Amino acid sequence: MKKPQKLLLVLGPLEQSMRVGIATDLGKALRYPPMGLLYLAAFVRKNRPDWQVRLIDCQSFENGEAAFEKELASYRPSVVGISCFANSLIVSRNICHITKQFDPSIRVIIGGPHVTYYPEEIAGIENVDWAVCGEGEKPLVALLDFIAQGGEGDPDIPGIYCARNGVVSGSGRALVEEDLDLLPYPDRSMLNIRNYYMMWGRRAFCTSAMSSRGCPFHCTFCNVPYKKIRFHSPQWVVEDLKNCLDLGIQEVFFQDDNFNLKPDRAAEIAALITQKGMNLDWSFRGRVDCMDPAMLQAVRKAGCYRVYLGLESGSDRILKAMRKQISVADIHKGVAAAKKAGLEVHGYFMLGFEDETLDEIYKTIDLACSLGLEFASFTVTTYGPGMTMYENFLKRNPDNDDPWLNQTKNPSPDFAPPIPAQFTLGQEEIWRLNALAYRRFYLRPGVFWRTGKSIRSPQAFFRRAMGALSALQMGVQSLKG
Repeated sequence: MKKPQKLLLVLGPLEQSMRVGIATDLGKALRYPPMGLLYLAAFVRKNRPDWQVRLIDCQSFENGEAAFEKELASYRPSVVGISCFANSLIVSRNICHITKQFDPSIRVIIGGPHVTYYPEEIAGIENVDWAVCGEGEKPLVALLDFIAQGGEGDPDIPGIYCARNGVVSGSGRALVEEDLDLLPYPDRSMLNIRNYYMMWGRRAFCTSAMSSRGCPFHCTFCNVPYKKIRFHSPQWVVEDLKNCLDLGIQEVFFQDDNFNLKPDRAAEIAALITQKGMNLDWSFRGRVDCMDPAMLQAVRKAGCYRVYLGLESGSDRILKAMRKQISVADIHKGVAAAKKAGLEVHGYFMLGFEDETLDEIYKTIDLACSLGLEFASFTVTTYGPGMTMYENFLKRNPDNDDPWLNQTKNPSPDFAPPIPAQFTLGQEEIWRLNALAYRRFYLRPGVFWRTGKSIRSPQAFFRRAMGALSALQMGVQSLKG
């Protein structure tokens, strides 16, 4: 009897991941399902139904590695597919090692954002059979066919890299799906839906969704690899939301880089939600210069209660250097439009960008406190793979090593991403300022409980309280030194 082909998709444990950009640990109050892996699972199930597929999110377990080992023993997969991010390189390597220790015959595939920037180096990691560069749906199915036929070495599939005898073969990125509506709906029931939530959410649990892929802008701090944006149709998006409701999920966060890039399309999605009478709380990430009043009224009517905006800086000079293509005036106008429509606003801000001065950082903190925002996130600017500003940094310093390349080749648990402010303000000062921003914003009277009346579960109330405690801890940090 032929042995069944089994694929196990894995997101590594959170406890070993490197944290960057924030002054304290806010990660435990924020967890989204691994949508990339859910898309992969759905694509394989649809196109290769002879393959059995499971998915394990190790971040959902107290001991993620132990949970993964238990899953290996019970499921006994033929292939393990691992998602790798810049901050989880050591985690991903550990999963590869555990897999091969359990059974050397299991094929190990590794993909994800970090592989896209360092495919040859990742392919050369011990215990990795193949690395996937770029979006993984099409290359994964082709690679599974290659494996089912007993293939070894270079499969000659676009975007697939492998190392044999110290030599890496492979080239280019994987072929992407241009018509996103051809992709099957992600099956969130593959995971425990109650494991996912937002610190500032309303419900006991939530999920995330994607209505588009890619970003056409060229912000120097961004590492989105696809500049050509592709969209799901509004009908596809709303059907995906219906699937969420059928599972009992009543809160959704759209993780698109720019959900409202086309305001008319966002309004059409909202109109369909309203027409179908969907009882859903939802929110989205968007552009502050695309806050069309009619669109905002439509999404508010459809149950959208908050928008997350990349505001970044209170200095027009810094915004220009970032290539954000917005001004401080645009920020005031866009936030005011959202507030007028009755939406809560969460602003994202960056501190310590390139040669940013102390005065400009204070302007950013002042701006955040003056806009009437319900929530704000402040991150220390760090150099990362795929960022234009990181590439420019390497060009300006040709005699220096490439820190991220070195980390990819020889991962160290003590690795700290380079920070632009370390060359101007100093690392200790920029972290103090990051903590100060949280203290200034959140330790104002009534900030935390301004939206308390909208909380719809005890769990959401508890996480809101934990958020208040985290902000208080950061405020105390800012008073040191």
